[in-house]
Amino acid sequence: MKKLGTLLQEAGVIDEIQLVRALSHHRKWRCRLGQSLVELGFVNEETIAKTIAGQLELPYVELDPSGTPGELLELLPEKLAEEKIFFPVGYSHSDPDKAIVVAFSDPTDSALVNALANQAGVNIEPVVARDSVIESAVRNWSKYCPRSACSGPQERPGVERETSEAASPEQELLSVSELPPIEGGGSGEEEMEVE
Repeated sequence: MKKLGTLLQEAGVIDEIQLVRALSHHRKWRCRLGQSLVELGFVNEETIAKTIAGQLELPYVELDPSGTPGELLELLPEKLAEEKIFFPVGYSHSDPDKAIVVAFSDPTDSALVNALANQAGVNIEPVVARDSVIESAVRNWSKYCPRSACSGPQERPGVERETSEAASPEQELLSVSELPPIEGGGSGEEEMEVE
């Protein structure tokens, strides 16, 4: 897998000096590398997202959270979305009964994608969107829910989930600490890797 900085450098989006400065900023402030590149004025979020999408051959979307079906928000854990930066977009056009489309800032996090698929009981089709737009949507999660406050993942009508009968709803939710470690430094201290 290629690291994000290398990918952007190879694409001619940033040069080596900008990458070194951004990596230093990223380590000092413990933020994502993409955020450092934007804060330092080297590149904009849209360019980063489109470069990632192009490299991974995933769609780039301009996320409009007001178009997200509210029931999808009930399938996925809001707290995890705050930590990992994702937001549901809609049902898959190719298989709406078995897959949902989710916008990620880091679609290379296969452990997260698999955990969300298990949580929701459907396949996840990742797309790429700008970090700030996803973060804004997540901050306003409850605004887009059909209820005044989302209580967490719910059963999707017609979709069976495998759960332990003894598990409480709280135990069924995956917490960030229960996710397996992510290769390439999902902690925000290392640069994101991209295939």
